[in-house]
Amino acid sequence: MIGTTEKSTASTWTDDRVELLKQLWRTGGSASQIAQELGGVTRNSVIGKAHRLGLEGRKQNPSRNPLLILAKKARIMVTKPDNPAPLPSTTLTQPSGELVPFMKANSTTCRSVEGYGEDSQGRALAMFCPGPKGSEASFCDYHQALYYQKASR
Repeated sequence: MIGTTEKSTASTWTDDRVELLKQLWRTGGSASQIAQELGGVTRNSVIGKAHRLGLEGRKQNPSRNPLLILAKKARIMVTKPDNPAPLPSTTLTQPSGELVPFMKANSTTCRSVEGYGEDSQGRALAMFCPGPKGSEASFCDYHQALYYQKASR
């Protein structure tokens, strides 16, 4: 019949097959390799059975984690120190003026949180820097230079 598949009797999880799965899992075989060795099961069924059996999970190699690779290539966010050192080779000054409450911030407001205030109902609100947002980022030029630095190699 077109579109139907026969269920193999080899795809049932007998005690012998479960023991073989456990043995292959402990030796570090991949789920695909284990599925091929067992025959009649898919990679996903091997992963599911290993999960149901409570077998120890595999650890991802951090050097191959795509998020870590991107983080290394990207700029690194630096926390704002209590007493910031003077900015290197620049004469930028911190914007002065009244802090902008969260509810009054708009698309031109620097997104550096400079403190917290309260609204009329006593809820905490972030208070933003009064400086205008720079053309390249969500921060004014001062905070952009303060918070970001090029990743060192």
